[in-house]
Amino acid sequence: MAAPVRGRTGAGPGLGDARFDRRAGSCAGGGQPKKSRVGDEALGRSRGGLSTKVHVLADAQGRPVHVVVGAGQQHDCRRAADLLQAVHKTGKVLADKAYDT
Repeated sequence: MAAPVRGRTGAGPGLGDARFDRRAGSCAGGGQPKKSRVGDEALGRSRGGLSTKVHVLADAQGRPVHVVVGAGQQHDCRRAADLLQAVHKTGKVLADKAYDT
């Protein structure tokens, strides 16, 4: 038979696992200051790291005619104007919904 335990038992405030420490700490991103934006830089920063998007204008056979590289977090419609300048007036455009905004 086990001896009775005196005092407090179980995990209460101030006791227990360090994983439940409720003190304020640094943010998950490390609190790094935001870097200045460079207009010609085609690198975007996301939770996964650096990212880019490649926008391609292709002909009817699927061959690339014009390529624009943009930052990964940048919306697709921001680069649509660059692509549309390369389309001839008689050309047709097939694009996804993101370019329609």
